[in-house]
Amino acid sequence: MKLKFKKDRFNFLLPQILEFINSIKEDIEYVLEIKQYRKPRSLNANNLSWKLTDELADVLILRGVKITKEECHAEMIFRYGQVMLDENGEQVVYSTSSGVSLPEFYPYAKAIGESELNGKTFTHYRIYRGSHTYDSREFSVFLTGIIEECKEQGIEVMTPELKSLLEDN
Repeated sequence: MKLKFKKDRFNFLLPQILEFINSIKEDIEYVLEIKQYRKPRSLNANNLSWKLTDELADVLILRGVKITKEECHAEMIFRYGQVMLDENGEQVVYSTSSGVSLPEFYPYAKAIGESELNGKTFTHYRIYRGSHTYDSREFSVFLTGIIEECKEQGIEVMTPELKSLLEDN
């Protein structure tokens, strides 16, 4: 069951909640989570982030940096994006034997170290969420970071497209 409400409307939802609680099985453990609602990121914001990231990659390539547009986007995720958390709120970390490169399978995995176990070397990766999962606040932080990176490289960022997006939000 998922409900979106404001505090002043909660009393009207109580009968619906109680009916649901009475209908669930007693021998199963449940989790109830109440959190602030945030709008999902807009498609316009997503398009702008990719446009700016592509421009940033183009400038870096012209300056001799060996980077693809996809790698540039992943780097922005690592710098300004959201770490994936498990159900306990802990950062998700995957470990693979050193011959396996996790970013080949999931681009938002960043190597954070190595260790040895029984003579085998393992690489540990911190996992980041893809930007398509961000809410509007998370995406704002992400986009602001990209904008600052572009400014540092001399890229014009206050385009009509960005002005329009900022006015919409």
